[in-house]
Amino acid sequence: MGCMLTTYPNTCNPDDVELTLKKNLINHFYSDVLVFGEYPEK
Repeated sequence: MGCMLTTYPNTCNPDDVELTLKKNLINHFYSDVLVFGEYPEK
């Protein structure tokens, strides 16, 4: 099982926040497989 920790932005710059949101979505990708038994569509 992969273990990913929550990522926080370095600054409040919108670019940093957007990058952090994308990084955290990748973390949830693997948990969907374990919890729901299938990969998310996107």
